[in-house]
Amino acid sequence: EEVLASVAVLPADAAAEPEIRRLAGIAHQARGDWDTALELLSGVAHTDAFDAAVAWRLGLIHHLRGSLDRALEIYERGAEVADPPADGAICAAWAASARWLRGERDACAALADEAMVRATALDDPRALAAAHMVLAMLAALDGDRRGNDAHYLRAIEHADAAGDVLQLIRIRSNRASHHLEEGAFEDALAEVEVARHLAELTGFTPFMALTLSNRAEALVGLGRLEEAVVDAADAVAAWRALGSRLVVYGLEEQARIQRLRGDVTGAIATFREVLAEADATGEVQGLVPSLAKLAELVWHDDPDEARALLDRALEAGEGMGYVAARLSAARLALADDRRAEARGHIHEGRDAATDRRDRPALALLTELEAAMDADTAAAETAIEQWRDLGDVVGLAGAELTRAELVGGAAAAEAAAGVQARMQALGCRLYDQRINALLAAGTAPTPGVVAIRTLGAFEVLRDGVPIPRTAWQSRKARELVKLLASRRGRPTSREWLAEQLWPDTEPAVAAKRLNVMASTVRTIVDPDKELPSDHVVASERDTLGLDLRHASLDVEELFADVDRATRLDQDGHHDEALACWRSAEQRYRGDFCEDEVYADWAVGIREEARAAYAQAVARLAAAATAAGRHDEAVRFWLRLLERDPYDERAHLALVGALLAASRRGDARRRYQTYVERVRELGVEPAAFPVT
Repeated sequence: EEVLASVAVLPADAAAEPEIRRLAGIAHQARGDWDTALELLSGVAHTDAFDAAVAWRLGLIHHLRGSLDRALEIYERGAEVADPPADGAICAAWAASARWLRGERDACAALADEAMVRATALDDPRALAAAHMVLAMLAALDGDRRGNDAHYLRAIEHADAAGDVLQLIRIRSNRASHHLEEGAFEDALAEVEVARHLAELTGFTPFMALTLSNRAEALVGLGRLEEAVVDAADAVAAWRALGSRLVVYGLEEQARIQRLRGDVTGAIATFREVLAEADATGEVQGLVPSLAKLAELVWHDDPDEARALLDRALEAGEGMGYVAARLSAARLALADDRRAEARGHIHEGRDAATDRRDRPALALLTELEAAMDADTAAAETAIEQWRDLGDVVGLAGAELTRAELVGGAAAAEAAAGVQARMQALGCRLYDQRINALLAAGTAPTPGVVAIRTLGAFEVLRDGVPIPRTAWQSRKARELVKLLASRRGRPTSREWLAEQLWPDTEPAVAAKRLNVMASTVRTIVDPDKELPSDHVVASERDTLGLDLRHASLDVEELFADVDRATRLDQDGHHDEALACWRSAEQRYRGDFCEDEVYADWAVGIREEARAAYAQAVARLAAAATAAGRHDEAVRFWLRLLERDPYDERAHLALVGALLAASRRGDARRRYQTYVERVRELGVEPAAFPVT
């Protein structure tokens, strides 16, 4: 600050001198003002004022914006200049880090060794911290956990000695990643909090984004999905504000959370965005896990694409995403009944996971082997592994695997227990497995059709989702959505035809509508076992869903809210609370969320949002009254995810965090509230007093 204040009072011609621009650029870079630093230092790069101290700072800006080619060019130029010598060593270390990101192991190792040789000769703590940092990353790439630990500890020691805050933030962030790989989620959070505090104090925005991504991953491991959603979104926003393609780290977390919460369509779209950004930068470490997860998500709809994605992931070699790629390959081979291939992937994955001390991967591999061999003892082992990690979502998956193996009434009971726990967390990853186990424990009811419109649209026949490939026509799906928006009321054929074919002659559109209605009836009753109007009722001028034979989730949501309201009014608060909870759990997302611009969806979408908000607020208030403050936090965060400008929810969230003795989080959430209401031109309320 003193340097910049001094530069500000210089005459314009003096401030334009390369030496002064160099000094000001370094100060802006240290303060986190990357745009100004880039402008100043880029100009210096073509003058005699350019040296290694400018090089690594300028290269770092390009590096953290995902322009790895440009960063490498500048780093290597600075390493060659090697003046000042310590900064030349730092240039070599940062160049090694960029090579690491691109998966270029040998080039990374050569530069890391060069950095260490130079730093050791100089005995400079800044240079030694940078060299140990990249050697720790290289050890992680090689699966050398002992070396990884040792180099991180030495890096912290030297960065502390140098008072180098930037490197301390980076080291703490990377150590958090190290703990996450081992499934030590609480340890990761502790490292993140140190890095986050330093980043907030200094304004190092890129490292703030990285700490938020790491924090989101740790919170997922602990089952705190609502908080993870906020951190992942904030990480993405921070990377985007920098114009950085390293936004892949935030996007990857967003996609993982979307998948956990049952938003498969959103997860696929976000993973595709990760691939596009990573391909543009040449970044490999974040690319491979996303390739593997995307392959799993598209497998049922496009197995050829899934195989191509997996091939790319496996071809990347034994980098940081190698175990994730082997896991996905094993899952898909097993799903395709290629058991020998699955076993090979499991064995390869286990060897690598053991070397890396990747405990979550080892638990997943044990669980996969249990499913493949119908081995209940292995399933029990996986359960214990997940329990030791404290990973509630992983534990639930292993319990379902055991239930699938034992079958019978015990399986249905176990599935019901998992369902209750996952619903409380807002996790829908296992919905299909849970529903299958519950259905197996009850007598089948032929002809049952369930229409889901909240979140991703789907229709279930006898409890099984009808795949997209069975629909024959996109218009058939649209017809069901239109009828669902009318909530079982008879709907004019003329209106339906106009919505589906707005630019078609009415007579032609009417004939097409008849064909689509017949198509829908065939899809929901392919064996012709039921009356033709069992689900789609038909009159001369109207069509409508017969809700006596088809369940509609949005209608059930409204019914729950109406029942809860009446029970509350009559003083039956415990019974009302059960209905409020049922309503909240039915809401998987906005009504027909893929029909964003459809006028016919607007009214019912807003009505469903309001019903959901009413249910969540009631549950949050009940949790607060019972002293369950962390549960109240989850509910208020769910509400703010739907409406980020809800002042009542913001202030209630801050109050719940204070009641839970989470004052740092309360302060951060209050600042978010202040920013939101000021966007609306409203004066914020005072920070709550407890």
